[in-house]
Amino acid sequence: MNRRKIAFISCLVSIGLGIGLLGCTESGGTSFTTDWRAVFPTASDVELRIPSDPVPSGLLVGETALFYSETYRQTRAVNGMVYVILSVLGDIAALPPTSYSQDQAVWGPYTPALEPAAFRLSATRVAPGEYRYVLQARPRASSSEEDWVDLIAGEAFPSGDRNGHGRFSLDWTSLHELNGNSTLVGQMEVSYDHRPLSFRSVEVLFTDLADLGQNPEGEPLSGTYRYQEADDTSGEFQFAYLADLYAPVEELSLPETVQVRSRWTDTGEGRSDVRVSGVEVAEVLGGLLDLEQEYVQVSECWDDLFLRTWYDETPVRLTADDGEPEAGSLDGPGQGDPATCPFDDTLYADDDIDVM
Repeated sequence: MNRRKIAFISCLVSIGLGIGLLGCTESGGTSFTTDWRAVFPTASDVELRIPSDPVPSGLLVGETALFYSETYRQTRAVNGMVYVILSVLGDIAALPPTSYSQDQAVWGPYTPALEPAAFRLSATRVAPGEYRYVLQARPRASSSEEDWVDLIAGEAFPSGDRNGHGRFSLDWTSLHELNGNSTLVGQMEVSYDHRPLSFRSVEVLFTDLADLGQNPEGEPLSGTYRYQEADDTSGEFQFAYLADLYAPVEELSLPETVQVRSRWTDTGEGRSDVRVSGVEVAEVLGGLLDLEQEYVQVSECWDDLFLRTWYDETPVRLTADDGEPEAGSLDGPGQGDPATCPFDDTLYADDDIDVM
């Protein structure tokens, strides 16, 4: 998934789900004692955080590390998508419900002036400390209960002053069918765990994501993002993306699949271990060099100012030390000193971290 598409997704969420203030009014005969806002996850529960300094990436030792910069950009892009969704839920839950009981609250139905759909949010306590919620929509002209479809659905297990753990999903396809101005299709699912005495973890899964407005004939993409953070703010982030990272072979210019696992300390120093695969990489390794391996392994380390201190590629070098493409040269010593790395071990992304 490229950065332009991710930014466009963020914009679509804010347009397609632009229902922040529902204008609900309080009703019902039961005293409203549940703080339903605590049910819904907040940005702090699902935010992907990496020590930040958003300067351009370089290709040489002493310049901003390439994969640090990509890790930074990917976390910010995913954060943008998830934040808008949570803002919609939070804005609604901050208002008095339209109707409620001790174990359920409902906001709406409400039809924004320029929206082709009506919306309704409900939250239900299914057991002590366990809640389910759903944001639904139906055609503007409909009054039938059977026409409601789920756009956002989740379950939450709040815990004290932290929002515990849970999951929620967003169905872009259903939103597109109700509102053709929202051209994204596919699904997104987010799982989070923010309980005391454990790592704060977030996983974001995209399934069959496509933008019918920007690329009607494009292949849908699926991918997984996996994040983990310790109490001291050290952490790791696993992700994959498509990029034309290396020199084309025989004048081809196809994107490679880049699978990244980035780790960092509480002071910002870090390391990325990367697998790069694709048609051109396989052709270099197998067709030109007679190697069975179909991917190149890349490692990069950076200091607390996010400057590259070490970089290497194996089993062959696909780039020269100055960063210029050099497809299929012999394995070399790399750049910098591996002793500068804050992590000695090599740790690649899990096999299911991919773009498909």
